[in-house]
Amino acid sequence: MESENGTIVYGCEPEFEEVDVVADNFMEFLQIIVNKERQL
Repeated sequence: MESENGTIVYGCEPEFEEVDVVADNFMEFLQIIVNKERQL
């Protein structure tokens, strides 16, 4: 989770600098999980 604006991101080693945005905020992240909109 990026601390500046709350964006939830995903990345893998060794190139964690290249991340994919999962959700724009924590509430959106929870909605994705509940609605099973994306496989995490």
